[in-house]
Amino acid sequence: MNLDPEVRKELLKMARDCLILSLVMAVGFLVLGKMNAAAVYGLLIGYVMAVGNFYFLSVGVTRALDSGDETSAKRVMLVSRTVRTVVMLAVMGVCVWVWTRSERIHWLPVVAAAFYPRIVIAVRGTLTWYLHRRDPAPEGSEPYPEEKEAGEEAEDEFEKFVGRFSKGPVPGEESGRTSGSDDKNTKQ
Repeated sequence: MNLDPEVRKELLKMARDCLILSLVMAVGFLVLGKMNAAAVYGLLIGYVMAVGNFYFLSVGVTRALDSGDETSAKRVMLVSRTVRTVVMLAVMGVCVWVWTRSERIHWLPVVAAAFYPRIVIAVRGTLTWYLHRRDPAPEGSEPYPEEKEAGEEAEDEFEKFVGRFSKGPVPGEESGRTSGSDDKNTKQ
């Protein structure tokens, strides 16, 4: 499977950022005096698990986009998510089991690594937001979504979802009465 160059670039960024988080955890083990072979094995397994999860997410999204229709794309994404979750839980479970039996693999870096991609994405989003707030959009360009006028707001997913339920008349209001007839009645 050939990944898009942009996807490969994001995958390399994620691998770099997960490595940084793994090194931060290694420094934590060093500071606490708990660095040993078990911690190193846990750090390595956790790093591979975090980057592997993101890689297989990228593959799943690429396959879903290549599938052609919405139903098969949803099915591909559901299978991808389920398999990735089961594999990650199995790896974490085995590491915890090994730790309880022989303390050869430390469980903490493995479990923490499951959250590395989420941490990286959250930090990137915060940095992007901060940089956009500090450097406003140039003149003539599209304003950032939070800077749009109230009338220019796009309908969000919640409004779309709730809109399906509001197709009938609102309870408690008269069905024949409109706002135009209210104006006539108030002027008289």
